[in-house]
Amino acid sequence: MYLLDPRQGTRRRALFRDKARSLASRSSHQTGKLFRHLNNKFAGLVANLSGTIKPQGETSDRKLADRVRATIGRSIPHPGHVDIAVHSGIVTMRGDLKPHEAGQLVLAIRKVPGVVGVDNQIIDTSLPQ
Repeated sequence: MYLLDPRQGTRRRALFRDKARSLASRSSHQTGKLFRHLNNKFAGLVANLSGTIKPQGETSDRKLADRVRATIGRSIPHPGHVDIAVHSGIVTMRGDLKPHEAGQLVLAIRKVPGVVGVDNQIIDTSLPQ
């Protein structure tokens, strides 16, 4: 009877239709967001699992040197003062640094995956020459 009223039934049916379309549109949008979110979560989970399952083979010296340079850039304020050489996973550091920076850098480089050892040939700049 509410929708079939001869005086206001047309308006009420139009209002009902508009609200139903709006609800359907919002629901569709929210459902799409939910499915995209779940898809991204699942892709991240698969990536994490595949990263932990892959065998840790030997890392090339070139790739290891790139990783170490990136670590140096994040660890000390003047990364240009340090030169590195990598041979068979052993990182040789040369340059001029303060003692606390050198120690901090050695600890950071040892954490890089693939590093076998660190040869610290850093010269202490705090000592008088």
